[in-house]
Amino acid sequence: MDIGFGSVINPQIAEGKFPTLLGRENPLVRHYPKETVVAEKFEAVTNLGIRNSRIKDFYDLLYLARNFEFQGRELSQAIKATFDHRGTEIPRINPVGLTTKFITYRKDRNKTWKKFYAEGAMGERPKFKEAIDEIAEFIMPVSQALAKDRLFNQNWTPRQKWQLPPEFKFSEYQGEMEKIYPLPKSAKEQSTNQSQSKQELD
Repeated sequence: MDIGFGSVINPQIAEGKFPTLLGRENPLVRHYPKETVVAEKFEAVTNLGIRNSRIKDFYDLLYLARNFEFQGRELSQAIKATFDHRGTEIPRINPVGLTTKFITYRKDRNKTWKKFYAEGAMGERPKFKEAIDEIAEFIMPVSQALAKDRLFNQNWTPRQKWQLPPEFKFSEYQGEMEKIYPLPKSAKEQSTNQSQSKQELD
C-alpha cells in the first residue's frame, strides 16, 4: 500500500474493498482514482528523468494499462491537473524515461526490472524495453493532445487500446477532430474572433 499526501484528485476520490489475509471482512477504504494514479506516476517518470530509480512506477503503469479501461477525457483532465499542480511541463514527445536511453543509461536497470517483476508476478514478463513501449502507447497520445491544449476523448481498453467513442467512425476522424480533441473555450473564442476579424478585413 502506498500512502501519499498533497496530490490533486481527479476525477474524485474512489472507494473500494481492501482484501485481507486472514479471511475477515474486507474493509471499505477510500483511495486515489486510477486516473490520478496514472497521472502521478507519469509526472514522476517525466520529472525525474534519466536518474529515476522508481522502477515500481513503470510496473504500476503497465499493470493499469493492461488491466483497466479508461476514458480519455477523464485521464487527460487528471494528467493536466497533476502536471499543473507539480509545475511540470506536459511532454510533446516521449520523456527520457520512456526511451531506450533510460534503459541503457545504467546497466543494472534491466536486472532491477526482472527482479521487481518477478516479485510482482503479473503474468508473462515482458522485457523492460517492451514494457516502456506499452506504457508509451498508453500514455503518450494523451500527453501529446494536452501539450497542444486539447483534451483527449478516446476510450482505452486493454485489448483494443485507444479507440474512438461509439458515436465516431474512423472514416470521419479528421472531420470530427475537434470533438475528439476539443479546444479550450478561450482558444475557441480566440479562433472565432480571428475569423470574424478576417471577414471584416475582406
